[in-house]
Amino acid sequence: MLQKGLCAPRAATLLAGFLWMGCSCGWAAPTHLERYHKILTEFLRTYVVTESVYKDGKEFVSSRVRYGALKRDERWSSYTASLAQVDRVYLRTASLEDRIAFWINTYNALVIDTVIRHYPIAPSATYPYPSIRSIRGAWEIPHTVAGQTYTLEDIEKLLAGLGDGRVWFLTCPAAKGGPNLRPYALTPTNISQELESACGGYCSDTRHVRIDEATNQLQVSEYLQDKIQSLADPVRAYLTGVEKYPPSERPLIDTLLRRFPAEKKEYIRAKRPEIVFVPLDWSLNDAP
Repeated sequence: MLQKGLCAPRAATLLAGFLWMGCSCGWAAPTHLERYHKILTEFLRTYVVTESVYKDGKEFVSSRVRYGALKRDERWSSYTASLAQVDRVYLRTASLEDRIAFWINTYNALVIDTVIRHYPIAPSATYPYPSIRSIRGAWEIPHTVAGQTYTLEDIEKLLAGLGDGRVWFLTCPAAKGGPNLRPYALTPTNISQELESACGGYCSDTRHVRIDEATNQLQVSEYLQDKIQSLADPVRAYLTGVEKYPPSERPLIDTLLRRFPAEKKEYIRAKRPEIVFVPLDWSLNDAP
């Protein structure tokens, strides 16, 4: 209702001014998809623990999840159940940034949910320690998102088709050897920065990628082994030195070269180390 004595044109001018002020201050209303994951930030800030880890004389950050405490939070099941109500048409037609942020948030939330539903996880013959891999068919368990059934495998295929291989540096498979879990939800406004930050952080972390000059090997976590072709996106001209590797390895080499410091780049170009994939530590990223 207009204030008494304030004409409609004047009210419209003031309203436009307020909207402009909101935009100029960086404020933007959350999108339909963003609203569903708004509470995820609260969960992550409460239940994700970060700690410093030292390797090769360098300090790295590692994240763990307080699964036991989160399992006791009654709001969690309501949050994951709400994902079924996402509008299917909006999800299909939303901006690329909105969809990438949504699906990474959804994937990470459903990985956590899979662990919580089976927590505490008993060791198995293959994994003599708590691990999501000990949950039978963990990646084939059905989840409802936007009124449709998806497994974690389905969402991985969907993520691979979004045109940006850096998504894999923001997806957390509940393993100590995997990428870190951000302590906040991803959004359309922060996703571009987070993709590059996570990619750069992973590539510079010697727990995941390291050069062994004694054996002339480029040792890479097997986490990336089946994701190399995704790293070809977004399509780009490869850097000098990439051509020395077979086509199947070039997306990975180019991804690393773009984030390596100068001395590592020169070593790769001069010595062409052999790529060797090292086992991923699948022990559960659990915190008390």
